[in-house]
Amino acid sequence: MKDTLSYLLQQLLVNHNYNIDYDELSFQIKSHPTYPSLHAITGVVDHFNIENVALDIPKTKDTLNQLPKTFLAQVNVDLEDRFVVVNKTKDNCKLTLNSRNKKVLSQTEFLKIFTGIILVITPNEALSHTVISDTISIIKNGLAIGSVVLIVLLNILSNSKLETVIFLILSFLGVYCSIAIIKQEQGENSILGNAFCSKQTQSKNCNAVLTSKGSFIIKNLKLSDLSIIYFTSLFLSSFILLLNSGGFFSLKVISLIALPITIYSLYYQSLIIKKWCLLCLSVIVIIWLQALIAFLFFSYNFELKNSLVTVLTFACICLVWITTSRVFKEYKTLKQTKIEYFRFKRNFDLFNNQLKLSKLINTRTEIPKEIILGNTNSPLDITIITNPMCGPCKQVHNIIEDILTRHKASVKLTIRFNIRTDNPNNTAIRIASRLLEINDVEGNDICLAAMHDIYGNLSAEQWSKKWEICSKPNYYLSTLYDQHIWCNTHSINFTPEILINGQSFPKLYDRSDLLFFMDDLIEVTKPNKQAISINES
Repeated sequence: MKDTLSYLLQQLLVNHNYNIDYDELSFQIKSHPTYPSLHAITGVVDHFNIENVALDIPKTKDTLNQLPKTFLAQVNVDLEDRFVVVNKTKDNCKLTLNSRNKKVLSQTEFLKIFTGIILVITPNEALSHTVISDTISIIKNGLAIGSVVLIVLLNILSNSKLETVIFLILSFLGVYCSIAIIKQEQGENSILGNAFCSKQTQSKNCNAVLTSKGSFIIKNLKLSDLSIIYFTSLFLSSFILLLNSGGFFSLKVISLIALPITIYSLYYQSLIIKKWCLLCLSVIVIIWLQALIAFLFFSYNFELKNSLVTVLTFACICLVWITTSRVFKEYKTLKQTKIEYFRFKRNFDLFNNQLKLSKLINTRTEIPKEIILGNTNSPLDITIITNPMCGPCKQVHNIIEDILTRHKASVKLTIRFNIRTDNPNNTAIRIASRLLEINDVEGNDICLAAMHDIYGNLSAEQWSKKWEICSKPNYYLSTLYDQHIWCNTHSINFTPEILINGQSFPKLYDRSDLLFFMDDLIEVTKPNKQAISINES
């Protein structure tokens, strides 16, 4: 089954016309240090630049009626606080608890379990037609492929015996059921899995059967692996033999040989684990039906060529499945390791501890005419030591733009150049002087645009043609001189450098990681306040 929190947020976004890649969404949530909390959800929504607000509201009908049609809410179910997506109608509330569980409550019933905590996001008014066009494209491709397959099958089946046609169809159904079992083992959704395994009872529990010791043949080979290999091989063998008008003698023999495995499965489920898996029973029924066909229409017509086709198909499918399943398991392990790594890496307490280890520098020193962006009165002071001709500084400028987009009102960003000033004709001096002039004369926004160009794709010559040269180079040279002296005084010899309230950005982190810690940095630097995180109970 899909991760519940990721699924709920995805449903909330879809209801508000946002098209976000689910894998990226799931990764961002599960790798968040406070997962599974409301703080993690708001952090991820912020990551995708979606306006949102988390509130603790009164639990009254009047307040409920003022809420948007769809929102995320915290409810208390079975003495456990959990999040649900709420879709309001005139009198009722439709609750989505997870990908399998939905229920409809009256407003009165909903308010009884509602804790008052909600997350509301701003709808995407500019609905893109990309999703619609992509869906239409998928439908067209599916119809085209389906038509070709149907034509081929009709040509094959029209010249075949009824029992061979049924055998082929049963093999296909076996593949379908086997895939559903594999997905169920991995916690993913499937139509059959949702239908057969969604409601567990004392005697019915698919997960208990699929994860039991009896489901393993040897250490890394399960009955589900045998099932997918068996039915896929049968289906392909049947298809190939029908194309070549071959006999099914070898396939019928294999169908009869498979019967003892079904007896073992029934014995284990009924007498050992004492629980039933309806998916497993469906596979058993298919094997029995194929064995019945093999028994009723059995005739000895052994042909070496047909038998070799069957053996070769089984061998190839077995080799492909064992190889791909091993690679897939390794991929899942690496994916989980990546999630745990990023959850550890994005832990603000660890980051803050590393930040405090660095020497404190007084960045509040005012240098006339230097570039200051954002809120000049903010207690969060980030100083960027840079050089317009520095390649690595381009990444830092992108970070600056992202910070200003999301947190302009909550951070003070100072741009401090570290350039030797003994040669006024130096390209870096000419560009930095012009940037200082643009900021001084035309303001922050125009200066940011000019910085975007020089730290972007424009060369120094192209930039100078577009933005011209400084009209008062000597006037702004003094600012660059003071900035360079300040850097030398504090032993800052390389660019880029990021100082957060006078402390160097930790070397253990990538500079782009700063974006993940901005909310926490803003919170802990508020006067007389400590960081607050809203955690799911």
